[in-house]
Amino acid sequence: MKANVIGLTSSCVSCRNCPASRACIATELSGQDPAIRDRIVKRRRFMQKGEMLYRPGEPLRALYTVQTGCIRTSMTTCDGEVQVLGFHVPGELLGIDALGEQRHPSEAAAIETTAVCEYPYHELERLMGEAPAIQRQLLRLLSREIAREEELMCLLGQRNAESRLAACLLNLSERYSRGGKRGDGFTLAMSRQDLGNHLGLAMETVSRLISRFQDEGMLSVAGRHVQLLDAPRLHALME
Repeated sequence: MKANVIGLTSSCVSCRNCPASRACIATELSGQDPAIRDRIVKRRRFMQKGEMLYRPGEPLRALYTVQTGCIRTSMTTCDGEVQVLGFHVPGELLGIDALGEQRHPSEAAAIETTAVCEYPYHELERLMGEAPAIQRQLLRLLSREIAREEELMCLLGQRNAESRLAACLLNLSERYSRGGKRGDGFTLAMSRQDLGNHLGLAMETVSRLISRFQDEGMLSVAGRHVQLLDAPRLHALME
């Protein structure tokens, strides 16, 4: 086992204050048989920046919830270009795009030090028959991820560069707040290049707009930490 991947049963993982508890498949079993809960949360996996969680074509072995850090999903297009699909922050579910074909169509990589909780999929399938609460929770999480994807589609449908970036920053702020952090301040873990790729903008455009938003008092940036100072103005740009 690699030094940076530690296997733990859920009984060894502190779930009480976990920022990803809202996206945990075992949440509804917190007051039920702990043995079932331990079979769902197989381990917490720690990843270093650049480490792959899964690759395109790999069989579906597990679903994952981001506990801390950030995961980037991407895929290679027909012409060989890499397209960044999205960024998954604490409290978000990963791997659901493999449910249909039972193989991952995209790749997922940590873009900073990250921890994910792992739910072996075949064990989930077996346990759904024993505990209907698992199926209810999984369907609830799938619905939430579909809604999140729809939000991102609307974001990318914005007509100009400044509205796309404003929408992205507000979207990240809201998602971080769902994971238990203050939404007005968060770490922009992704590179300017990845952010531009995801938004369909040049890296230079992203950097220029962030500097402009900062100069105009809408946000402050210290390293990778972003603080939203004037969310109403960002909303106005987005609309």
